[in-house]
Amino acid sequence: MRISTLLLLVPLPLTAACGYEAIRSDDLTQLKRQAEPGGNVGRYQLHQRGTRTWRFDTATGQICLLLAADSEWKDEKTKASACLSS
Repeated sequence: MRISTLLLLVPLPLTAACGYEAIRSDDLTQLKRQAEPGGNVGRYQLHQRGTRTWRFDTATGQICLLLAADSEWKDEKTKASACLSS
């Protein structure tokens, strides 16, 4: 005799289960526009100059190098300008 297993699928709110919050698509579009280089999200502003992307902290006034080409990271001045992870 074969016994079949019945699975009950109960929809769970994804926001509560995963820690995510759904937002409207026009709000998402605005956030994407703000996150582009030269825009800002929160206290940081991103500025792109050539192959480098700099991060400006509007709360402290500090600027640091966020992104650069792999070959540029070999330079000590580049390393000294890097954003430090906290």
